[in-house]
Amino acid sequence: EELLLHNPHNHLYHQRLAEIRYTMGGYDNLELAKQYYSQAVKLAPSNMRALFGLLLTVTQLASSPKCPQNKKKEFCNLALWSSKQIGSRYASVGRLAEVGTQDKITLLKSLMGDLDIRD
Repeated sequence: EELLLHNPHNHLYHQRLAEIRYTMGGYDNLELAKQYYSQAVKLAPSNMRALFGLLLTVTQLASSPKCPQNKKKEFCNLALWSSKQIGSRYASVGRLAEVGTQDKITLLKSLMGDLDIRD
């Protein structure tokens, strides 16, 4: 926590503290982990580890018997949002890979057409 005081804009510090709190367990520690994961995602929206951690944390919180009903809906909405963010990131990577693959296939076909094979 002292590292956060020195550099509060480093998303990796928030992520690491969240992981520690998540590992410690208990409803209060999971609440703190949710806050740290949320701040890590806010500082670095492309941080997949923080998104996955946030998804796991809010799922645990929503399924906890200590969770009040009004917070359960908030946690479910946050879990839905984080799962959509994860899905969209994976989909965008898949599209980029697919476009790159099609370009490579087209290039390979053009090179094969230019290739002159003789016995």
